[in-house]
Amino acid sequence: MSQPLNPYARTYSVRGVGIATVVLLAVAVAASFALTLSPLIARAMARRAQRDDDVDLLNQAQLVATPFALAYLGCVLATAVVFITWLYRARKNLDAFPEATPTMKAGWAIGGWFIPFANLVIPCRVAASVARESLGGAGLAYSWWVVWLVANVVDRGLARDNGEFDALPTRINGPEDYQEYIHYYGNQVGRGIPGLLLEVVAGILLAILVIKVSRAQENRIAAGTPPPVMPGMVVAPSPYPPQPPQAVQPPQPVQPSQPVQPPPAADPWQSGV
Repeated sequence: MSQPLNPYARTYSVRGVGIATVVLLAVAVAASFALTLSPLIARAMARRAQRDDDVDLLNQAQLVATPFALAYLGCVLATAVVFITWLYRARKNLDAFPEATPTMKAGWAIGGWFIPFANLVIPCRVAASVARESLGGAGLAYSWWVVWLVANVVDRGLARDNGEFDALPTRINGPEDYQEYIHYYGNQVGRGIPGLLLEVVAGILLAILVIKVSRAQENRIAAGTPPPVMPGMVVAPSPYPPQPPQAVQPPQPVQPSQPVQPPPAADPWQSGV
C-alpha cells in the first residue's frame, strides 16, 4: 500500500501537459523531416531552371528552405516550453512523495536550461531524478539525453557546407553552372539524414519517458490521496506532524499625536515695519 502524500506539498497533474509534449514532439519531428528534405524541392527547381535556362527560378530555389526553417524553429520553441513545464511539474510532485529523495531542487528544471555549459548536465540530472523516483530507474532518461546530444553534434557537424555554397557560380554561363547547384542541393539532403534519424530516436525516447512518468505519477497521486471523509468514518492519524501555528504579533499601541504648536508671531519692530 502506498504511503499517503505529504499534505504540505502541492501536487500537479502531468497527464495533460504530458500529452501536449508528446504531440508537439511529433510535430517537431515532422517539421524536421520537412526541413531536411526541402533541398529536394530546390534541386527539382534547379533542374527545371537548367532545362529552361531560367536564372530567376534558380534564385527562387535558394529560398525554398526558409519557410521550413521558420516552421521548425516555432515547433521546437513550443515543444521546449511545454516540456520544461512538464519537467517542472513532475519534479515538484516528488516533494509530495514521502519515499522520494530527489537530488536537485525543482527550480533547476527551468533554470538549468539557461546556464551555458551547465545546461549540458543539469537538465539531464533533473530528468534522471524524476525518472528514478517515478519509475525506479533512470536509464531511459540517460538514453534520451545522450542520443539528443549526439544528434545535435552530428547535425551541426554534417550540416555545414564548409563554404560550398559560397563557391557556387554567381554568374550562370551554361548548363554546367546549373549542374553545380543541382549537385549542391543533393548533398544537403545527404548531410541532413544522419542527424534527422538521431532526432527521431531521441524524440521517441523522450515521448516514452514522458508517457511512463506521467502515468506512474498520476497513479501514485491517486493511490496516496485519502478518500473523502464521510460522517461516522474513523480516520487514521496522519503520519506528518501538524505545522505549528504562526505567531501573531500583538498590535502596537497607537501613540497620541502631539498638538501642533503655532509658529511664534513676528515682531513688527524687528522686521523693520
